[in-house]
Amino acid sequence: MVSGTINEQQERCPNAKRAFNSKGEVIQLACDQWNCDHCSKVLAWRYAQRVRYGIALWPDHRSWFWTLTLPAWVPDAATGYKVLPARWQSLRQTLRRSIDDFQYAAFVEAHPHRNLIPHFHIITLHKAPERLKDLAVHAGFGYQAKEVEINGKMAVNYVCKYASKGQSTFPRNFRRVRISHQWPKLPTPLYEYAVYPIDRRETLPAYFLRVSTKVGYTVDILRDRWLEHGRDVV
Repeated sequence: MVSGTINEQQERCPNAKRAFNSKGEVIQLACDQWNCDHCSKVLAWRYAQRVRYGIALWPDHRSWFWTLTLPAWVPDAATGYKVLPARWQSLRQTLRRSIDDFQYAAFVEAHPHRNLIPHFHIITLHKAPERLKDLAVHAGFGYQAKEVEINGKMAVNYVCKYASKGQSTFPRNFRRVRISHQWPKLPTPLYEYAVYPIDRRETLPAYFLRVSTKVGYTVDILRDRWLEHGRDVV
């Protein structure tokens, strides 16, 4: 479970970076990366809330949880990550022939009991149009496939349980979460003060000058506040 205020959550991230808000205060911004032990749990929680939100807006509030594994011939995790996207695409194309508005939230997990070979956990608002095992094999997945009906609370538990697992084993830039375009997004959060992060290629003097024009404090005051929170250069 994730608790605490927004700024408390940011400060718990070991990779948090400094930034100014619209009051000219220095705050901490979490890295929001899956490979961060803290932020992976926060990201999983956010996705879980989005899944529950989508189920709640669905007319009959029914949803299903699918588990799809790769075939037994897949020898290792590297091979699994290489073949998984094409099989997922094949399954989606097949399902869209039967379900016009196929809505899903799919999460990849590194299987802890199978050499960390990846497999899919999928929450969908549609029951499989035919036996899921047959659909899975046709798309190139293994015969070990399972479908169970769930509710919104169970969906949140599933997402939080699986989404943040094995983050260190995922290849760089691999998409571990896939959500259909039709799945509703959470309402945009409202923050009391705007935040001005430093741009990736922006120097600190340029950053202080930019923030100064927005918050009304001089560059010298902003520099002093920045140094009070550490001397490392971001």
